[in-house]
Amino acid sequence: MSALDTPFPMPEPLVGRLLRDSRGLSAEILQDLETEALIPRLLALTGGCGAVFGLAIGLPGGLAQAASSAIKFPIVLMGAAALTVPALALAASLSGVRLRLPQLSALVLQALSTAAAVMAALVPLAVVVWLSASAFSDSDWYVYRRAVAAFTVVAGVGGLVGALRL
Repeated sequence: MSALDTPFPMPEPLVGRLLRDSRGLSAEILQDLETEALIPRLLALTGGCGAVFGLAIGLPGGLAQAASSAIKFPIVLMGAAALTVPALALAASLSGVRLRLPQLSALVLQALSTAAAVMAALVPLAVVVWLSASAFSDSDWYVYRRAVAAFTVVAGVGGLVGALRL
């Protein structure tokens, strides 16, 4: 019997749930089903995908810059979450929405994880743009910066759309 023939279905990875069934995941968070167990997984996914994207955006600056960006970018994402959750908690309490802090944190992290996963998925394209620009242009850094900015906007819109579908 191979691993593919197991009688027990394998759970879908978190990335798959974020991208394929974000409404179902949001519903589980709103119903408070294992929300505390989901938060560390969302944090790890956001940090890991953010590190991959940070590595890619730092490549034109050399290995030291790439390593630095791989560390800094997840910190920026986590900082965004840390600033957003208290404001969202205040807005929720003022509007009469009865959600606990772990639920609000998980919802914010769900949006950030979606955006970070999209950014990580765009890394191969970003590297191709960088390699192409550096091969044919003297201003490769400017072309690459514009491309990375566009990728970040696309990922941010993806995370925003995911958050608005609640």
